[in-house]
Amino acid sequence: MFKFIKKFFKEPETEEILLSELNAWLKNESATLPIGTTIKEYYSKIDEIKIKIKEKLALLHDKTISEKDKKQVEARVRNIVTGHKENYIKEVDRFSELIEIEKKESYKTIEDYQKAIKFNQELDAQMEQLAKSTNKSYQASQHLFFDAVESVFKQLGELNLLIKNCQKSTLQVEQLSKMFKIIKIINEEIEREKDFKEDIKRIKEALEVKNHQLDSLEKELDELKLSDDFKTYHELLKEKEGIQTEIKKLENKIFSYFAKLQKPLKKYERITMDNKPLLPYLDNSVSAFYNDKELKIKIVFEGLAKSIQNKQIELKQSNNTLQLINNPPNFKEWLEEKDILNTKMSDISEKINNSTIMSNIEDTKTKISLQKNKIELTNQDLEKKQQVLEKININQQTEEFESLSNKIFQKKIKIIVK
Repeated sequence: MFKFIKKFFKEPETEEILLSELNAWLKNESATLPIGTTIKEYYSKIDEIKIKIKEKLALLHDKTISEKDKKQVEARVRNIVTGHKENYIKEVDRFSELIEIEKKESYKTIEDYQKAIKFNQELDAQMEQLAKSTNKSYQASQHLFFDAVESVFKQLGELNLLIKNCQKSTLQVEQLSKMFKIIKIINEEIEREKDFKEDIKRIKEALEVKNHQLDSLEKELDELKLSDDFKTYHELLKEKEGIQTEIKKLENKIFSYFAKLQKPLKKYERITMDNKPLLPYLDNSVSAFYNDKELKIKIVFEGLAKSIQNKQIELKQSNNTLQLINNPPNFKEWLEEKDILNTKMSDISEKINNSTIMSNIEDTKTKISLQKNKIELTNQDLEKKQQVLEKININQQTEEFESLSNKIFQKKIKIIVK
């Protein structure tokens, strides 16, 4: 029994519609709605009412004051009422002249429906304005021309009722308009999705190129670090370090020797008449020795020795001091060693300065750093594009369209997006 009943009440089959054909499908379905017939009837009735208004206005225009009213109503009042009648006729006639209808054989498109709704809304606003502008004239005219005025007013009332009834179709047209808008949104979102996919593809390709360039730069850096020039550079640095050590050893010997004579030399500086060669040694013995090419320090030592021997300078260990100044190191060898080391240092420094390996390495490192920044920015751009792409979803729009289709056309559909 239930199976038998279900045959009569089974749900309609779902119609599958390609997105590319959806707009044409909606136009065809829109043309089958009774709205078109309603609009045609609506326009036809407006035409009829407009004609009747014109007829009633003509009757009102020709209507004269009755003999009875002429006797009972003062002339001044009669003139005022007549003036209101003429104003009422003028305003209503102007209103009716403004009603322009787009006459067509049929009304089947969403544009037709939207124009009709807009026309009805504008006509409703004009009716309200007419009511406000003619209220006083209408009320006054009733005193002497009641029947004729009421016949015009009745037609306006029918027009007003017609406008209000037409407004009931507004919701369905709005829903239909929304369906067309949804199609536009779906297509825009699909196009937007396509654009983002193309952007993402382009960014990934660019990223692949950038990563390949980074690999090449890193490989170039590794090759520079393994090159003979890099090995030679480090050997030069090692050699320079050895020379610096030798220079330091020489400076330590010089400093150590003159440090033992600091006190005697300071005492001698107080009594000598010519302390000019001595003063630099008291300030910086190593620097003073290097600059003392003529070894004037020997003359200073001779004077110091005489002062010690003559007891002009008292020292606790005078013999040790005399031993140091009478048997000094080979100053010439120290100066020669210093010159040799300086020459070696100058040669090594020149070779190091002339080497381009480190500047090439630093340039490559800079390029690698810049390339990594580019890759990071590209990855950030890619991530943003992917996040936006993930948020693009037309399911909500398709479901809403399918729901409206069921509501307006009583048809179950399924939109197929390819």
